[in-house]
Amino acid sequence: MKQKGFASLIIIIILTLVGVVGYLAYQNTQLRNVLPTPTQSPISVATNLPTQTIPTVKPTTDPTASWKEHTDGSTFLKVKYPSSWRVVDWTNGYGFGPQEIGEDVLWGVNYYGKSDYSQASVLGEIGKQFSDRKQTTKTIDINGIKALEVITTTPSIPSWYSDTILLEYGTTYITLSNGAISDSDLQKMKGVPAGTTFKYFYSTIKFMNE
Repeated sequence: MKQKGFASLIIIIILTLVGVVGYLAYQNTQLRNVLPTPTQSPISVATNLPTQTIPTVKPTTDPTASWKEHTDGSTFLKVKYPSSWRVVDWTNGYGFGPQEIGEDVLWGVNYYGKSDYSQASVLGEIGKQFSDRKQTTKTIDINGIKALEVITTTPSIPSWYSDTILLEYGTTYITLSNGAISDSDLQKMKGVPAGTTFKYFYSTIKFMNE
């Protein structure tokens, strides 16, 4: 009788455990049905974002900052030239050149009265010694001053290269010339600062009363 009672107790316990496990399984199933199924939203990657551009700072060094300034008393024309150069005066003009070449000059400034010269005759003076000379002209602006740039060459002497700037001031034509020396040949001459160009020279022109 005692063994039957013990066996019955064991069976009751087992049935109870099975019932509990089954109930828990059922509750778990119900809970899954009630709770929303988690979903993973795709991660949005922004496209076409503005690109940050770092501005490039260009050097603002003035190559003529250390040059001297020459002012003409009659036309009030101001122009700068290398500080180590000398100024040489002549009738109706003046020039600039290194100390090393004596009284010779490399760049010249000349005046032509309109009563004696037309623009065509002024241009005719440039390279007139060459029968095969060629000229091209273009209008340029220099510090608000309208000017004509005249390039004169001659096939017979390829190294002869004249760059002339023609200005008008009242009753006068003014020319600035490079002495028919190209910038590359200019760099080979004694007393010429490295990097010096004729354009640096004529780009400094101004009139005192303007």
